[in-house]
Amino acid sequence: MLSKFKNIYYGFLIGIFVVSILSIYILKLNQLLMNVEQVQDYNSVTIDDRYSDNYKLKNILPKEIFLNDKNFEDDIKKTLNYVATVIEGRHISNPNLTGYQKLNNILTQNGGGICGDLAMILQEILIVKGYIARTIQLIRQVGSSYDTHVVTEVYSPIQKKFILLDPTFNLMFKSSDNYINANELKDIVLYKKGKLNILENIKTKVAKYKEYYVDYFSLYNNVLIVRANNSVGYKRMFSKLPILHNYLGRKYYVQNSDSMKGISKVYELFYIYIPIFFLLNILLLILLKINNRNKREI
Repeated sequence: MLSKFKNIYYGFLIGIFVVSILSIYILKLNQLLMNVEQVQDYNSVTIDDRYSDNYKLKNILPKEIFLNDKNFEDDIKKTLNYVATVIEGRHISNPNLTGYQKLNNILTQNGGGICGDLAMILQEILIVKGYIARTIQLIRQVGSSYDTHVVTEVYSPIQKKFILLDPTFNLMFKSSDNYINANELKDIVLYKKGKLNILENIKTKVAKYKEYYVDYFSLYNNVLIVRANNSVGYKRMFSKLPILHNYLGRKYYVQNSDSMKGISKVYELFYIYIPIFFLLNILLLILLKINNRNKREI
């Protein structure tokens, strides 16, 4: 009887494990397994997730880009324009490279990059120049891994808030003569809260937002602040493990989004609660084995 119960118990654990692995694969494929935290104040989230080799950017940046202009607006526009025009084409690069490595490949090996690479490079350059910057993930539709985009925001000491920079299309945005961030752009596009002024620096090498395969502004349906996983080596391997991922892996912050609340619960289930359940069961099996061995010795 005990042996039969043990077999059922083991089968139950194996079944949950297999279902969990398959579920995680499917959920990740559809961008439904994200560590998302709800925040009240969009501008309060400041994240220093620079890579350890960030300082090396000083050695490869043109002097006129590395040195700050006295005027904040002019300096930001200059830096944005540099990143937006530094790549001849839009080619996929290695996602495991740091911002410095990506830019160095572009400058020395004619490497390329997609929106996420450009946003990372711009963020890293702004940080090394002394600014507070962060990466923003845009998702047109929750559950789709295709219609997404990545941009950058930098904190404006003049406006006391973050402002949006899109290095892929070389864009900045204003409303009522003030620069706006991604969340404010979302409010204007979705809820008609104000008028939008698009500041587009037209360059031959820069992609045009009007030629994008989906409506550009529909990408702002979901705006998430990104805490990147900038660990390397064995730390990066550990950061992908359940439970540890919550502290070391990629994390997103979103302001009061009902559509993201369900995703948070799904993440907690598969990355926290189920792993804890397995750890407790493994501990129980070890204790039972030790207890049985002690009984046999007696």
